[in-house]
Amino acid sequence: MELKKKQDSQIKKITLTFEEYEKIARSLLHHVIEHSELSDNLITQGDLVEWYLEKNMRNVTTEADLKKLEKICNSVVERMIRKDNNLMVDLDLDDESMPDSK
Repeated sequence: MELKKKQDSQIKKITLTFEEYEKIARSLLHHVIEHSELSDNLITQGDLVEWYLEKNMRNVTTEADLKKLEKICNSVVERMIRKDNNLMVDLDLDDESMPDSK
């Protein structure tokens, strides 16, 4: 019973209002657009999340707050990719990583 309670508290689901989601998504999209205008390099999901965390560090007071914000940001990015189609994933692989087609 103790173990079950501990697991339940660790798997706590985070919910956002649509307004909160939109605010984060707009901020991320703005950064992606700005990055693409300044650089020919693509931005990775990790770099995007790191940028968002750095931008919002003033709201973070504990390690738990940081992990929660990181989880929220990753969830927003995933939704932007999979559901809203606001972001695209580049799966371009170099020839060496492709399996032989012989």
